[in-house]
Amino acid sequence: MNKRMIAVALLALAVILPTRMLRAEEHGHGKKGEWKQKLGLTDDQVKKLDESRASEKTEMKPLREKKTALMAKLEEQIKNKAADADIKATLDEMAAAHKAMEASEEKFEDSRSAILTPTQQAKMMVHRIRHHEKEGKKEKCKAGKEKEDNDD
Repeated sequence: MNKRMIAVALLALAVILPTRMLRAEEHGHGKKGEWKQKLGLTDDQVKKLDESRASEKTEMKPLREKKTALMAKLEEQIKNKAADADIKATLDEMAAAHKAMEASEEKFEDSRSAILTPTQQAKMMVHRIRHHEKEGKKEKCKAGKEKEDNDD
């Protein structure tokens, strides 16, 4: 069961990371103008990407809410030592919700790919991988620091 949860978490990261770059301005990690310049986006592309992002946000909201509710239900089942059959049913619901989110994300990723040129897609991918590698190094450093603090 742990392998399944880890797989779900990894898949969630794979889905989230590609959209983080284009949403950077929403999270205070950049400005729309920066990405327009870095990727060489036209005004029309920016408009289409904004529309895609808005549609995705609207479509994903109920899916995220369902997944959050299922996570709370699962935590409650664990706490109350529910029967394995009940927990399995909730896990199956979570897997289905995750698949629905993946399908939605893939749809919007395809729409973004249709908007961007291959060169722009390549620039985005390089940035995404570099960012992911950098974040991984930060996590390793943080974990090492916490271990040192605990050893003291």
